Amino acid sequence: MPGLDHLFQTSAFFEAASWVDHVDKIADSIIQQPNLVNDLWELIAREDEMAWRAAWTMEKINDKRPEMIHPFLNELIIRVEKTNKNGLKRHFLKMISLQPLPEDLTGSFVDFCFKILLSSEEPIAVRAHAMQVLYNVCQMIPDLKNELIQSIESIQTDASAGIISKSKKLLKQLKKS
Repeated sequence: MPGLDHLFQTSAFFEAASWVDHVDKIADSIIQQPNLVNDLWELIAREDEMAWRAAWTMEKINDKRPEMIHPFLNELIIRVEKTNKNGLKRHFLKMISLQPLPEDLTGSFVDFCFKILLSSEEPIAVRAHAMQVLYNVCQMIPDLKNELIQSIESIQTDASAGIISKSKKLLKQLKKS
């Protein structure tokens, strides 16, 4: 990825405190050079330490310029189902939750999100983003609304404060509509 070498191949890249300061700057640099977003995606595909940081950068780009990430939406959906890296799952699901979902969304992806939501083994942020994705799916496929309501209610008894907070907000919206 020669286009990204100057952004990612620094000692600051691997120093956590320093990386937090640099992620926005790197995202801004890529926004200014949109052709680099393809190189960023190639870094993510490697699924190593750099992949997680590249995914975080892509998430920052998604926050600022979601239209730059939208062409990767189908690949994000495919990749999130395949990865076993929690950091990548968290970033992928967050980006997916903030994008308009494709109309040809697969049942396996919806099942994957339900599995994540219902798993107490998954990290809180991953579960919360899966819950948001499922809420978004219900906007497209209203027949899933009751299943999502039941699933959310079933996890509230032993969930973390973050999951409970997110679930209360989404349940209120689901029961309104």
